[in-house]
Amino acid sequence: MKVALFYIFLFTTTMGWSQNLKYDILYNGKDVGNLDAVITRKGNTLNLDLVSKVVAKVIITVEVKYTMKVKYVNDELYSSTVITYLNGNVRSSMQVVKKNGYYLVNEDGDLRKFYGKITISDGILCIVEPKYVDAIFSEDELPDDQIPFIEINAELSEVWPNITEEKDQLPEADEYASIKEKKHLLER
Repeated sequence: MKVALFYIFLFTTTMGWSQNLKYDILYNGKDVGNLDAVITRKGNTLNLDLVSKVVAKVIITVEVKYTMKVKYVNDELYSSTVITYLNGNVRSSMQVVKKNGYYLVNEDGDLRKFYGKITISDGILCIVEPKYVDAIFSEDELPDDQIPFIEINAELSEVWPNITEEKDQLPEADEYASIKEKKHLLER
């Protein structure tokens, strides 16, 4: 009996899964590029490989390619490499590697140390596209009416638990989607 349980344990802890996702990138209804993502989990290790390529023509044709390889172990960042290409040439690069008690960050040759913990929910993308994608913004494209939420997010991210796995939307999500101003509903 113990041997059978050991084999079941060994099988379930070494088994993994992989997911391949492909997206078209649209701008004003036109297909301008694609995003390919490969997500692989084996045991306590999660790997993300993303490649995005966009071609735009303004006066000249510009091609931007973005590659990202990230490895998490026990839901904590182990290493990542991000490279941006412009017309086939490296435009910028960043590598982050976990060392003893810190992360070594190499951004275009500038080295620095980051002391702290980077967990999977701190840096993972929304791989499953949320239903209301217009509710997620990067800070550099944030509408003016959303700026107060930067401070609120910083405050509450210290208190609320990290979300480390996909969850179903709340039953009342459709009802709240139509409400523009929700700040007064926030529980602190």
